[in-house]
Amino acid sequence: MGLFSDEVGGGGKALSWKDAPAGTKVRGVVSSLPQKLVQTDYKTKEPLFWDEERTRPKYQIVFGLTVDGVERSVWVKLPSRLAKAIAAAERESGDLALGSILEIETQGILPDKSRGFSAIHEPPTGSQAGPADPWADEAPPF
Repeated sequence: MGLFSDEVGGGGKALSWKDAPAGTKVRGVVSSLPQKLVQTDYKTKEPLFWDEERTRPKYQIVFGLTVDGVERSVWVKLPSRLAKAIAAAERESGDLALGSILEIETQGILPDKSRGFSAIHEPPTGSQAGPADPWADEAPPF
């Protein structure tokens, strides 16, 4: 399996880090804003929970990233090392926005068998920025 997994509904092919060697970089333009969703079992599509009582759902974030002109979806489990890397990049340069540039790099497999990541975020500028707010310059009608 390569860097990209099978197609995931609605967002193009999803990025997959499964067999990506350390140092693999993906750089793209944020094309859809992050959404928080409940994680589901890959086979049964049933929601996943932290507890047997099913009161504490597991969450993930999904957003679109255009890589080399191709729309990809980025699925980030919460909590995860990838989520921490993206959050650190956001703390340095602001929240992900339409037109932002995001670069994610794998750092290899860590002693605890998880995969390490780093991320760099560049806020949108000029023509990269998403659509302007049409109401930004108008006073409220009341």
